[in-house]
Amino acid sequence: MDDGPDGTTAPPTPEDSSADDRNRRAGAVAGVSRETVTDGGHRPGDEARTDEQAAERAPASGRESVEETTWLTDYRALPFRRGGLLGGLATLLPYLVTTGIMLVVHEDPITIDGQEVDATGVAAELFLGVGEFTAAEELLGLFLASADVDLTAVDPSDYPTVESELSWVLGILLEQPTVLLVAIYLVVPYLLFAAGRSVARRHTPGDRLLDHVAAGATVAVGAVPVVFVAGLVGVTGLADRLLWVGLIAPVAFGGLAGGFVWAFAAGGLRSGAVAGWIAAGAGVLLAMLLVPAAVDFPEDFALGLGDRLVLGMVGFLSATQFETGTGGQLTLLLLVTLGLIAAAGFWRAWQRRHQLADPAAGARVGASVTAGLVWTLAVLAALLPLVIVLVEPVGTTEFAQFERSLVAELELSVVDLIGSLSAYRSGLMFGGLLVPLAAGGAGGYLAVWYRDRNATPDEPRD
Repeated sequence: MDDGPDGTTAPPTPEDSSADDRNRRAGAVAGVSRETVTDGGHRPGDEARTDEQAAERAPASGRESVEETTWLTDYRALPFRRGGLLGGLATLLPYLVTTGIMLVVHEDPITIDGQEVDATGVAAELFLGVGEFTAAEELLGLFLASADVDLTAVDPSDYPTVESELSWVLGILLEQPTVLLVAIYLVVPYLLFAAGRSVARRHTPGDRLLDHVAAGATVAVGAVPVVFVAGLVGVTGLADRLLWVGLIAPVAFGGLAGGFVWAFAAGGLRSGAVAGWIAAGAGVLLAMLLVPAAVDFPEDFALGLGDRLVLGMVGFLSATQFETGTGGQLTLLLLVTLGLIAAAGFWRAWQRRHQLADPAAGARVGASVTAGLVWTLAVLAALLPLVIVLVEPVGTTEFAQFERSLVAELELSVVDLIGSLSAYRSGLMFGGLLVPLAAGGAGGYLAVWYRDRNATPDEPRD
């Protein structure tokens, strides 16, 4: 309201009345009036409004708001149902396959620890044995006893069309029964890893590392009952096997998968795996060229494509284990292999250089190539014995020369990977995880460092 021309107060206009009404309504909604302000500027009701605002800011989804000091988002939000479903399927599938095979080949009941066991019991023992990495000799003996197969009674000459191939396979099974069975030990860990990865990617309740690890580890919820049933059908060590196969292994492999999802999400886990596969393929091809030059083969020994493939696989595996043997070509192969892995990490980080804040972020993206290299090495080491059998079906004499040349000339202990589970696990840990994490991470770091060094003021970073 304004003063009139004569100094008196003018009557309120409709606009003034409406403005006053709006002000009164606003004050009523806020629950505060000018008269209730205290000396310190505090208005009654501030605490209530603060609590209400905090409640409104709290997320309505399953990702409960927690203090930064909390090590894990509310465990009640973990995907136990989905993890249990996928973990149960990942464990049940190999168990059912093993049971089906034994129902087909099983002949007569056998005795284990003084108890007579039928086909389903043998299947449970084999499944649990693979899950806890029992020695392959024991598993093979159990299978052959149940199937009533005597390999020494098989005469390869009774099968003239495949005599040489059968003779070689039988020789391998009789002298070194583990080499053709290493691949079996990949099945359960791979399925658990795949299940944990799927759960962690889609149903992690938070953004922390432990959130992803815990989400992946929920596959144990489904693995425990399957292993419990298998343990009841089997005859030995239910408690120990329930602990190792049903709990520790699923938590370990599922949690590892969740850690992979968290660590390489920014770099794209699938794209990182592809980059790792490309680096590994290039390394094998290079080894096919360099390794034969380091071996002094007999003059009458002609190298075919299959022989070079075996040498390439052995050479690449050796390079990832930092083995150079006695040949200078293998030292060169080691350096080039590390360069290929670093180049793959550099390429992945360079693709995302505009979204990476600093070299540390580039190292994390570059290290995502580990996702491809770890499985490449696992498969190469597991399939190497099978590839040798497929490409060398010419009898034991010629292959003996081939194998002696590998051991004597190259002095590579990597050949132990095909006959020792302990060597296989340690080799996979070093060459499949530590080496690509370091080399790929270094490549990613260099990519962002190079970007910063050569950046122009108007170059986008986001």
